[in-house]
Amino acid sequence: MEMGLELGIVDPIRIIQIISVNLFSCTGFGKLEIVEISARPPKAILRVYDSLECELGLEDGKSYGQLIRGIIAGFLTVFFDRRMKAEEIKCIAKSDPYCEFTVGPE
Repeated sequence: MEMGLELGIVDPIRIIQIISVNLFSCTGFGKLEIVEISARPPKAILRVYDSLECELGLEDGKSYGQLIRGIIAGFLTVFFDRRMKAEEIKCIAKSDPYCEFTVGPE
């Protein structure tokens, strides 16, 4: 939020689209794509391509993105000022082409 304000961006959705997506990728977790995001009601659908975490579980056949799920829920909790919960509905560890997370109020 502070970085957005320094750049003159005050809308939380724009901060997520412009700053958070790039920061996520720069950390090496994977490439984050916003499929859908809304402040009212607070919800999101996010995809992660080339998930560093889930590549470790390619043999498991089940959702593997615990850390990334927590990161997503945490940063959206801050932006929406409301406790959010993320659920991984697609995962490369289950042979899906990407990991997909739905996020909504807890």
